[in-house]
Amino acid sequence: MYIDTMQELGYIKFKRKKKGTFTKVNLITKLKKQFIVNPAGVFSFKRGSHPFVVVADDILKDPSNTLDLTQINKITKLFLEEIDPMPMEAIHLIGTSQTRSDIFWKLQNDPDWDWEFYPILKNGRPIWPERYSMKVIESMMGEEGTMKRESFLKERMCIPVREADSFINPMFFENCIDPELKNIRKAPYQGAPLIGGWDLGKDRDPAHISLFTMDRKGQIYQVYSQWFDRTNYWLQLKWLGQVVRQWIESGGEVVVIGYDATNGVLSLYEDKGDLPYYFRGIKLVGHDRQQIAEQLAEVIENGYISFMEDNRQKNQILTVSKDLQAPRTEEGHGDSFWSNGLAVQMMSEWGWFIEPEQKGGIDGHIWEEKESKKQKVWY
Repeated sequence: MYIDTMQELGYIKFKRKKKGTFTKVNLITKLKKQFIVNPAGVFSFKRGSHPFVVVADDILKDPSNTLDLTQINKITKLFLEEIDPMPMEAIHLIGTSQTRSDIFWKLQNDPDWDWEFYPILKNGRPIWPERYSMKVIESMMGEEGTMKRESFLKERMCIPVREADSFINPMFFENCIDPELKNIRKAPYQGAPLIGGWDLGKDRDPAHISLFTMDRKGQIYQVYSQWFDRTNYWLQLKWLGQVVRQWIESGGEVVVIGYDATNGVLSLYEDKGDLPYYFRGIKLVGHDRQQIAEQLAEVIENGYISFMEDNRQKNQILTVSKDLQAPRTEEGHGDSFWSNGLAVQMMSEWGWFIEPEQKGGIDGHIWEEKESKKQKVWY
């Protein structure tokens, strides 16, 4: 806090006492006011004390294991139960978030907290131009910048640490979010195509289903983002069937829905004939897994598709790291990354990313009658 440089306090007595890695400060001002700074670690502070003010600085600094959230969850619980009630006057929490489920984000909507977020750029403009002009910021960014991408996102854009190392660039993803999009079950026009992806989950991890359509100009946008927590596969399948039926009844056409077939959990339904014709299983392993991830990243980077504003979906997309690992949190395990990746894979196979002038817009696609299923398939 650099108290010894704060001459305006007018202290007449000043003491420092070093204890371990901390330095206790005790000063008395000319107005006979005593000011005590008693530092401590987040796990070593004295329980039961009630200071006037608590300043908690960077309490989530660099857990030793990137994917082990035990320490983060322990600190979050400790802060809420023991540190937050301590001060008699005020409490300040400053630092870098690790994930969007840690203590910094848990307090975002708490009415007792004045929560502020200060990235170096807001809406593409510097928030502190006197200190960091656009020219200075640009010198930090890019391949030839003074900061690596991860460092810039963490330290300057206030992106959670794990998102800064994400496979998908958070800034590109933000550009793909359309706050006007909402979940819809009715086709927006006659013949509107529907493509989706389904990342299965049941007990340990949730499931996520993501559905997309294409407008008459060839723009692709999300029409449904649905989470299932501790829901058996049959109920998920039944729900999806209802959504697809409503889409078709309102004049739309279902194309294909890719699902995660890695563990073969839907094979029983397929053997019994309970799996609709429009499903296609893909195993998320090896080369296919990497290809799906890279394709999703490319589509987002180029702004080819629009997502609805679903924070849980966003968090789980951005939590997947460059080595395609994700921490297991109360929100999920990177599930929406793979559901959307599967949807994008299906779009790619059905030619949705060909330029509109090449495919002739929505009417330029070719319909092929499949004899075995007697259903139209979108090409």
